[in-house]
Amino acid sequence: MQERIYVLGIWINVWRSEGGGEPLLFFPGWNGEFTQPEYRDIIPALLNRGFEVHAIEFPGSGKSDMPPKDWTFEHFILLVDAVFAHYKIECACLIGHSLGSAIALRFARYFPHRVKKLILVSAPIFPISRQIKIPIWMFDKLFWIAAIMLKPAKLLLFGVKPIAKLLHLHVLWPHLHHSRIHRMAQRLDRTYIFLFRSKGIMRKILRALAEVRTIEDAKFVNAPALLISGEKDFWTPPRNAKLLAKYMNDVTVCIIPNAPHDYEGVWAEQLAEIATDWLKKK
Repeated sequence: MQERIYVLGIWINVWRSEGGGEPLLFFPGWNGEFTQPEYRDIIPALLNRGFEVHAIEFPGSGKSDMPPKDWTFEHFILLVDAVFAHYKIECACLIGHSLGSAIALRFARYFPHRVKKLILVSAPIFPISRQIKIPIWMFDKLFWIAAIMLKPAKLLLFGVKPIAKLLHLHVLWPHLHHSRIHRMAQRLDRTYIFLFRSKGIMRKILRALAEVRTIEDAKFVNAPALLISGEKDFWTPPRNAKLLAKYMNDVTVCIIPNAPHDYEGVWAEQLAEIATDWLKKK
């Protein structure tokens, strides 16, 4: 079920399960909402494994309100603590995906008494300059240019399916769905959402996220942690998980063969199985 709760002066949408089970909080990536293909399969997969899931749509995504103009990265951490308080959760397991991993990691650093176990999926390494070797001001300019250039490219590649149908070639679409063209279109669409839809306060927050020092956070996390990465992850490759693991105490690294950045369909089931098996063993 979904419900909107009022915390930190704004309304936040939370997808949660009914019934008992150990509490498990899920943090999606940037602009992550649970009707998107990359998330709509993971929540049911986790629900079927005996956990009480609370999945947060952060401000600016899904049915949650836009954040105030003075919103910072630290407000995400305070928001998570407010969600704990709202549902009267003392301690829980956390799963963060992509940029949600950075939030989970910082929360585990500053609220260790709230975190029983930590799972970071497709975790990024920030600051962004550490990965792409350019100053943050240049990243900001390239961010804007890429957003403008990606719009026509995205529209062109996603036009392949309707054109095929128009020409009565729709029988070829199942093959095309698994082709390099389709994978390129998906990658462009993800990049387009990440860049072009991030305007105003959301762009400011994304820029602030790019300067967060995740490795410094990792050094202060003592909760048992599982770092999961997809072998074919273009955005946050397996080397990220291996690097973070060097700075953490009780950590396990799992690389899922052939898995992409987003976990849809069979990948969601596999992710849920790996995560919940680890949570129950530790």
